[in-house]
Amino acid sequence: MATKSIRAVMLPDGGSVLITLIAQAVPYTDGVGILNERNRMIGWVAISDSDDASREVKFQKVLEIFSMLINTPRNATQPDWTFLQAEAS
Repeated sequence: MATKSIRAVMLPDGGSVLITLIAQAVPYTDGVGILNERNRMIGWVAISDSDDASREVKFQKVLEIFSMLINTPRNATQPDWTFLQAEAS
């Protein structure tokens, strides 16, 4: 039995965004903005971590998630955002 693909991605804050509306994911100082084709922000993934190396890893992982959602929407699955809560000690 084939699995049904998702149409909207759930964001860490509980909101959701239709995958078909996502044009790009842009890194900012304290998070990643999800933009539509008109460069309007339609979603936000906050990244707060005191360790620069840990922040960079989180930024890259979020950008990879949205790259996969944009480039292969038929294979999309809900992301596991638990890595964002893991604070470096």
